[in-house]
Amino acid sequence: MLYHLGTRDMSTLEEIETDIGIPKPRSFQFSQLNQCIEYVNQMSFMEGEGIVACDTRTYHRIKIKSPSYLIIHYGTVGVENENKTGQFCLSIWLQGEQQEYLNYFPKFIQEYNEIEKRIEESIIPQLINEFTKLFSSETKTFFDNLNKEHPSSGKPNQDRKRLIFTKLFQQNQGINWNQLDNEHKCTAVRNILRQRNIDNTRKFIFEKYLHLLITI
Repeated sequence: MLYHLGTRDMSTLEEIETDIGIPKPRSFQFSQLNQCIEYVNQMSFMEGEGIVACDTRTYHRIKIKSPSYLIIHYGTVGVENENKTGQFCLSIWLQGEQQEYLNYFPKFIQEYNEIEKRIEESIIPQLINEFTKLFSSETKTFFDNLNKEHPSSGKPNQDRKRLIFTKLFQQNQGINWNQLDNEHKCTAVRNILRQRNIDNTRKFIFEKYLHLLITI
């Protein structure tokens, strides 16, 4: 179908708002770029690949693609590559929307299930056990234990486990970790593993860490 994206006055080369009788794409009114990004981050891959954001004063445009679409694109282009298939399945787990994706890509179910099992039945329980040994309701005691067992290397990529334990402690201050049931502990660790990078919400903080652990 043909859509009217814009009209330019060829005498001034300026874009102008006009109706030429051809349908225009669906549009949204956002006042800030962050609002555009937030909207796109919530899009399902079935809604499209993203949006084109246009500054109504300058008519400068940028394309913003949704993480959901990028995962599908990443996983289905050249998916014959075994490593890429594994990365695709890990991305689905990080999104926490496996049912939606696997309904459309059933050929990845077996490998996804293997990766999910590795994370849920091995990696998460191991992190829980290690954190439980470090845990103390006293902040100083906890960090003394953490520094002893996982001293900082000064290199973020090498300190991912230390960061996971720090986040777990911060999020459970005032709570007796040892009295929580296993389901609550698993949920706490799972939520942290799925956290996005604050500076780039398209990326997950612990994706590389998990990538190495499950040997994709």
